[in-house]
Amino acid sequence: TLKSQAMELVYTALTRASKHCTVYVQGSVQTLINAMRPEQSALKLINSSLFVFQPVPEQLLKREEWYKAGKVHSTLTTDMVRSKSEVIIANLLHSKGIDFTYEQTLLAEDGSMMLPDFTIKARGETFIWEHWGMLSDKYKKRMEEKKAWYQKHFPHYVLLETSEYDYQQLTNQAEKLINTNFN
Repeated sequence: TLKSQAMELVYTALTRASKHCTVYVQGSVQTLINAMRPEQSALKLINSSLFVFQPVPEQLLKREEWYKAGKVHSTLTTDMVRSKSEVIIANLLHSKGIDFTYEQTLLAEDGSMMLPDFTIKARGETFIWEHWGMLSDKYKKRMEEKKAWYQKHFPHYVLLETSEYDYQQLTNQAEKLINTNFN
């Protein structure tokens, strides 16, 4: 597996090649793709600046608490997602012809960031779709923090929500949200 410095090393190797560079990948390229995500950069974890001190965002320092590759379920669009519920949502969006991005990094001006489950740009608006999985106290607290963060930093985005609590009704609930917001 790639360490956190891997992308910086790959970047250095690729940018120093003067005529030709060949990269061999054994097995799945998913590890490389995952390592390219902005929140995986080792440079973001360095507390340094020439002009203005900007501490590393708390989310990045505690990345292991919330960031796990864990994407083991494939969708019709071949996106890898974390849960079967997200497969249902992704497949419904795809079947309705709605383009989305899964866990697109959303950066706020203060340097904090979130990974919304789905980001959809349609009809001149940006929609954030969060599927709230387990709703134990720990996850419920995280849900409230995320919702407050979206409201504070991106109040003009439309937040769509589904939850695991309604698992048996997820398909109907998701389809209703899609029909209401994208037709």
